[in-house]
Amino acid sequence: MLQEHLGRGTLDDQMVRDAVSHRLEVAIDAVAKISQDMLAAEAPEDWPKIVGMRNILAHQYAELDAEILQNTIDNQLDGFIQLVDRLRSTASAPGKDGESSEQKTD
Repeated sequence: MLQEHLGRGTLDDQMVRDAVSHRLEVAIDAVAKISQDMLAAEAPEDWPKIVGMRNILAHQYAELDAEILQNTIDNQLDGFIQLVDRLRSTASAPGKDGESSEQKTD
């Protein structure tokens, strides 16, 4: 969805910037709901930076610098997408007891 918004224009366009900011924040929030152990294993150095960006998006929205957001999109988005893909693979892999992690509730 982020790529679709970016395809509609640049971050100089306030509507595109708002849409991209919101989608990125929502995506990070969704990833944050998974196991912290899994996050620590898959992104031990990157996860605190990702959370920091989410906090900027959520709490400093009015002051969000388009240059910071553009830098994040240009230099970090692909890595975030790869992290999400790795987490999906890990979560859907069979656990030690034969269940997938997605089936577990604890």
